[in-house]
Amino acid sequence: MSPRRSTLVFYLTALCWLALDQWSKSQVVQHIPLGSSMPVIAQYFALTHVTNTGGAWSLLAGKTIALGILSLAVCVGIMVYEQRLRQRVLVQTLGLAFLLGGAAGNMIDRLRLQHVVDMFDLQWHGHNIFPIFNVADIGIDVGVGLLLLVSFLERPQVQAQPAAPESAT
Repeated sequence: MSPRRSTLVFYLTALCWLALDQWSKSQVVQHIPLGSSMPVIAQYFALTHVTNTGGAWSLLAGKTIALGILSLAVCVGIMVYEQRLRQRVLVQTLGLAFLLGGAAGNMIDRLRLQHVVDMFDLQWHGHNIFPIFNVADIGIDVGVGLLLLVSFLERPQVQAQPAAPESAT
């Protein structure tokens, strides 16, 4: 893929994922009171409006501004990395785009709201079985998964080394 086309795909995908994240969070904030839950698939999946002042699994809870600044640095790093890529592979471009869209979505929440809005609640017979997450988190996970896939599928180019001359003994 050409660098120009790859960059276009990268930014459009990241922007669309960011827009979906921010829209879904605004819908939850508008329609589900904080702490409330709305079953989607009874006993297995609900939309539950919660907030998180930390990172994944509430790590570093209360360090919202520091996490927001770290998210900004990650976003800048992803954009710089994408611009410096020599070979452009669609799966890698999409992985970086989902990663950027997700990181930017949670960064915006942290810097604007001082917390991240989460809503997807996986349940087993009505009991929460996994930390509640959002669209940005899905983008980060999908992005990392795609980048891992690319790294496993890439075969390093091995250059033949000339044989060392045998020494006479």
